[in-house]
Order: sequence, then C-alpha cells, then structure tokens
Amino acid sequence: MSIVELPEDVLEILDMVQGETYEEKIRILALVPFVFVLSLIGSLIGALFFKSFSYLFLFIILTYLAVNIFFSFKQALKYGLKYFIPLVLSFSTLHFSYGLGSISGVFKLIMPIKEKREDVFPK
Repeated sequence: MSIVELPEDVLEILDMVQGETYEEKIRILALVPFVFVLSLIGSLIGALFFKSFSYLFLFIILTYLAVNIFFSFKQALKYGLKYFIPLVLSFSTLHFSYGLGSISGVFKLIMPIKEKREDVFPK
C-alpha cells in the first residue's frame, strides 16, 4: 500500500505499463519524455540530409500535439475550461524540459566534464 493516493487517471496509465510495482512502472514512464525529445532531435537532424525525416518530424510533433490537446481538454472538462490553454502549455513545457534534462544527464554520464578548481575559484 502506498502512502500517497494516486488519481484514477494515473492508475489507469500505470496499469498499462509492464512492471511489478508502481515504482517500477513510474521509472519506465519517466523514459517517455527522453525518447520523445531524442526522436524529435534525431528526426530534425535527419531532415537536414533526407527529406523523409522531415515527414517523420512532422508526424511526431503533430501526434504529440494531438495527444497533448486531447488530454488537456479532458482535464479542462474536469476542472474548468479556463485551464485548457495553461494545461497545453504546461504539459509541453514539462515534457520538453524533462526530456532535455534527461539528455543532458546522459551526456554528462558519457562525457564527464572535469572542472578545474582554479577555474572556478582562482587563487
């Protein structure tokens, strides 16, 4: 039993994800923004060289917008339509920032930057 009671919508999503416990399922779901932003960046870079990647980029971004608008509208119906635009913007901000932060973390693991203390605190 969990200390925090999760909303029914969250429980429905977690039930669709493979995993023994809700903690394991949440870890898996945390990868979604990372993969989303990585696929956007990859398809955008690929579009510089191959036209077909521009279609992939458009497909990814339009699918994301459609899903974002759908779930934002669903929540806005529950809590008030005045929250629709803020929900769309906050979900987008959350997903992009979380994905970029994850990518940044992976780069820091792969290529650690060694800062010299003299650079930070000169003598």
